Amino acid sequence: MQKKKLTSEQIADAERLKSIYEAKKKSLDLTMQRIADEMDISLSALGHYFYGRNSLNTKAVSALAKLLQVDVSDISPSLDKELRQQSQSLQLSLTETQLQERVPVRLKVITDDGKVCTEPLGGYLRLDNSQLSSFGVQIIGTKLWPRVKSGEFLVVEPGRTCQPGDDVYVLLHDESQPLITMLMLDSGAGYTVSDYTSNRPSMLYKDNIRAIYPISAIVSPERFIPAASN
Repeated sequence: MQKKKLTSEQIADAERLKSIYEAKKKSLDLTMQRIADEMDISLSALGHYFYGRNSLNTKAVSALAKLLQVDVSDISPSLDKELRQQSQSLQLSLTETQLQERVPVRLKVITDDGKVCTEPLGGYLRLDNSQLSSFGVQIIGTKLWPRVKSGEFLVVEPGRTCQPGDDVYVLLHDESQPLITMLMLDSGAGYTVSDYTSNRPSMLYKDNIRAIYPISAIVSPERFIPAASN
């Protein structure tokens, strides 16, 4: 049986994957063998993804994005879209009443070893959702301790205005990963913010910010409903 040829988009995914690996392998102390071991696949199977012999899938690209500390969209915009659609399809299957009792979860934010990376996470928080634009992110690691414990969820509310004293979820133009911090002061040109460990103030200039959203709640993991649950 003749092997199915990869599309130009799938070939581009493989090229992006290889380029990201070459750029980051030294700083992350990664080898192909280590990646294969972490993914619990053979080295040759991993090579098929890197060299365009087999197409990436959502499971593989999520694991690779986590190991390379990038977003799935950096490797494969199409698979990132597919993962988001999977999450949205679950949301569409719920009744209006259920939607008002659940906050959709989008991401897991991993803060170990002084670095921040994200990976997709589907599911819901069992929580009142009067702001239907709200979404949840899970925090893994101790960077936000003692304010947020590892495993807890943050509820982000894009529809609400940030106020001094709010915990905020910030997206920067020059960073692919979110910044989670406390807003102290809006000075016009920028925001004075403070982290949770040193409590030292720093400035975030508005020209560098794509979006800044208030965090309305810190939620225990017991309220999480995984995507596979009804």
